[in-house]
Amino acid sequence: MDKEKDKICLECGRKFKTDDNRIKYCSDGCRRSAAIEKVKVCQKNKHKEARVIKTCCICGKEFIDTTKNHGKNTCSQKCKQEKQSENLEKWKTENPESYKKSQKKSIARKKRMGYWKKYYRKKGLLTKIMLK
Repeated sequence: MDKEKDKICLECGRKFKTDDNRIKYCSDGCRRSAAIEKVKVCQKNKHKEARVIKTCCICGKEFIDTTKNHGKNTCSQKCKQEKQSENLEKWKTENPESYKKSQKKSIARKKRMGYWKKYYRKKGLLTKIMLK
């Protein structure tokens, strides 16, 4: 009841016998080298498609997005900062309570870390009252 069949390895072309229809390669070495080749081909195809032309959402200029997931929406760092400030202003108007809480947390953290003393020393504004 041995149902071994002759097959030809897809990687090296040698004949081998197997009873499993799913096996395509004669050895683990051939299977690994085929997997490596497959990865190389996929990487080459990704790099070809990695260049997407988009329009900047701030200034309207066209740019090439080379990021992996094509999530870039701005053409430069300046436009990115402008978009972030727009998003922050939008968030402030939509969530005023959350904004107030975040500001309070930020001020409390700066007080704990001694930020204000460092800041006033840099500016030359530190007085005897602030040192206490």
